Order: sequence, then structure tokens, then C-alpha cells
Amino acid sequence: MSLIPYIKPTRYVHSSGFRTFEVGYLDEANKKKYVITTGSDHVYTDTRSLYDSSKSFGVNMDLTKSGYIRIWSTGRNSIKWEDEGMGLSDMDLALGEPTITPNMEVVEL
Repeated sequence: MSLIPYIKPTRYVHSSGFRTFEVGYLDEANKKKYVITTGSDHVYTDTRSLYDSSKSFGVNMDLTKSGYIRIWSTGRNSIKWEDEGMGLSDMDLALGEPTITPNMEVVEL
């Protein structure tokens, strides 16, 4: 299963005053998505490199016709959402293999 992190803008407004993102993983081969949260108003990238330069990675993004912003890293490293098990207001991308947790909402694409 090839999981690609994604964000998708929502119509909801966070208490911060900013609109929120739906955050999760796309599994395009099986036409599914795994939703971690719909309430993230801030997405961090590469914050771990502040503490450990070996954790640094580049980020690429594209926009699907369905409105999903897919995110992936160049090179041989996979990226994942750092806090996959909980939908936080601030979501952080990090190096690592994505995993599916039982509390994620599974939606057919």
C-alpha cells in the first residue's frame, strides 16, 4: 500500500480565525483516503531538522482535480504525519513510513 500525505482545505474556521485543513493519507491504488483530522489550522514541515540535521527533507506538492494537495519528499525517504494517532490543530510532517491507525476515518474516493 502506497500512502501519500495530503491536506485539503475545508470550509470550517478554527478558533484561531483561520480556515482548517483536512489532513490524512491518500491510497490512490485502492481508491481510499485515511482522514486523521479535519480541524488542523497549521501544517509544519521539517521542524525536526532544527534539532537534528539528519532529519531534514525536501517537500513537493501537487493539486489533484479533486482538490487534494498531495505531499511527498524527493529522494529515498518517505514522509508521514508525525502525530498519526491523533488529529491535532497543528500537524507536523516528518521522515518515516506512514501507518494506518484504528482511529482514522476511512473514506472511499
